[in-house]
Amino acid sequence: MHDAIDAPSARRAAAVRRALLHGAGLVLVVVVAVLALRFVDARGVRLPPCPLWATTGLFCPGCGSTRALKALVHLDVVGAWRANPLLMIALPFLAASAVRHVVVTAVAPEAPRRLRPLLGRLIFVVVVVFALARNVASAPLCRLSPDGEGCDDDASSTTSSTR
Repeated sequence: MHDAIDAPSARRAAAVRRALLHGAGLVLVVVVAVLALRFVDARGVRLPPCPLWATTGLFCPGCGSTRALKALVHLDVVGAWRANPLLMIALPFLAASAVRHVVVTAVAPEAPRRLRPLLGRLIFVVVVVFALARNVASAPLCRLSPDGEGCDDDASSTTSSTR
């Protein structure tokens, strides 16, 4: 009878250990990424280009994410926003989701962990609309491309100066 009472507490202890490991793993990944982006001089290192951009010339929703994270680590929020605004909007939600995962794993290890269908569809639609919008070549949507690539600022300034 004593073993039957200890079984739930053993499962609970295992769930708490698993949550702590998940949390420690997340913190470790974030710390290593921040240190790498902050202190590694990557001027001589060329990352492979986005496969979609390399083959079609179109920007995917993730294009500019590395530049955005590097800018964010250097506290350049404006530069990070220019590189990938969707990532900047998503980061707080991703962080909250990671914290929620760790807490739920510790508190309710048996709770189902799945994305609600409506939320999944909403995220999908937002990402697709962002991907389409950032490939529009005319202002103001061209500013959604990484670092405003393809945005012709000179044309807008010449038009306003001739008035």
